[in-house]
Amino acid sequence: MQTLATNHPIHEFLTEGLRTRTAAIKHRTNIENILQQFPITTTGTLGTISPFIRPPWCPNVHQYEAMDKAKRIAQTEKHSRIKKIKEIAHEQWTNLNVNAPPSRLKRILQWNGSQHGPVLYNKLSRTTAAKVIQLRTGHCGLNSYLHRFGLADSPLCNCGAGHETVEHFLLECPLYREQRTELRNKAGSVNMRVDALLGTSEVILKCTEGFINDTERI
Repeated sequence: MQTLATNHPIHEFLTEGLRTRTAAIKHRTNIENILQQFPITTTGTLGTISPFIRPPWCPNVHQYEAMDKAKRIAQTEKHSRIKKIKEIAHEQWTNLNVNAPPSRLKRILQWNGSQHGPVLYNKLSRTTAAKVIQLRTGHCGLNSYLHRFGLADSPLCNCGAGHETVEHFLLECPLYREQRTELRNKAGSVNMRVDALLGTSEVILKCTEGFINDTERI
């Protein structure tokens, strides 16, 4: 009420109501009693409350503008630092990939005629596709990989001839000499390489799948 102008319709309505009511009426509304006891509420002698336009901790416009400018500068510097960190990280990652030796999967994909994605895996059963992916990446149940995570006591193969890697499993391990002889007869000596044995669906279905299932190692 105190913030309303004296000519506000609410003031006029209440004042008119008081004029039409007589003192002889015993029952009055609460608002009429308040107006009767405190007529100052409708006289307009109280000052209006100034609207809130800025925070109390910023007493003047200039300080508020300075704070806003400092905030914008801080945000700009933050974004610049983040951008610089990303550029450095990208440069380091690029140099690492360029200078690092190619991974097993990268060597397989670089082999001429190698297949990948749906072209390869849509022609394989789900079980065979999972095993081929494990052998291609090296993330499989062979001791060389399991030992890295403490899941095997030693990276050595049970044959004792070396680390049980994908290359050792497919090409060298004497424990699977008979299965490897059959694999060589089907694939041919020219294809007795990891990139060839795991490169195309034709070789995998014809040769490698049988070797993997017969050894029961993966």
